[in-house]
Amino acid sequence: MLGLAVLTALLLVVTGAVTERLIPLFALGIFIGFSVSQLGMVRYWYLARPARWRRLAVLNGTGAALTLVATAVLLVLKFTRGAWAVVLVVPLLMLLFARVERYYGAAAGAVGAGRVPPRPVPGRGLVVVPVGELSAVTAHVLARALTLGGDVVAVTVDVPGTAAPALARQWREWDPGVPLETLPGTHHALLEPIVRYVQRATAEGRDVTVLVPRKLTRRHRERLLQGGRPAVLAALLRRRTDAVVSTVPYHLDTAARPRAARPEPPVGTTTP
Repeated sequence: MLGLAVLTALLLVVTGAVTERLIPLFALGIFIGFSVSQLGMVRYWYLARPARWRRLAVLNGTGAALTLVATAVLLVLKFTRGAWAVVLVVPLLMLLFARVERYYGAAAGAVGAGRVPPRPVPGRGLVVVPVGELSAVTAHVLARALTLGGDVVAVTVDVPGTAAPALARQWREWDPGVPLETLPGTHHALLEPIVRYVQRATAEGRDVTVLVPRKLTRRHRERLLQGGRPAVLAALLRRRTDAVVSTVPYHLDTAARPRAARPEPPVGTTTP
């Protein structure tokens, strides 16, 4: 729509906003459209060849000849009044359409469209869950990972001065049934160890799926307070690895909150 609006504005500028000057272009567009459609039907009848296809091809061929004659007359008479633009633009459009068709044909051939593919062979699945802290978000993502099947591993990056050793100790005490691998890293490249870990796994022939946790909230002002590191990690993995990267949302607004304890009644009173 934007391109059409720009083209329309350009035509109005060229013609000085005098719409009568656009009538020859309109007439040429009409007759060119009729000619192309009639020639297309002739080609269709020739390729399909149904009953009485010759009669139908002659009918459409006659219509194409008449409209082509009218197109040629308009081109000659109105060439200096804007018809030259049609002579320039139409071949360029035809070349563009031919290139688009060639691209779609090449893309269909590359993916084997129209051919029966071989039966899929199950690979060695590996689900990777990046972990920064032990929380309900971690349990939520691990539960999703365990439903996918295959091996599940949690990874964290050990940077000097962080709580990675404490996380490893808490993980052993929690014992979720999923191993935690600690990757050495630096403050300047905190996400790079996870990317390299996934690259090594895919290079070994593993079908890797990475589940990246993401905290969500309905309040726009609170969204600004959520770190953008999960989105950056997901973008890096999609760009630099062949792994399937999925974002697992955790809605903070609907998360279960512990209820406040009910106060005990004073001694000597009864409860209703």
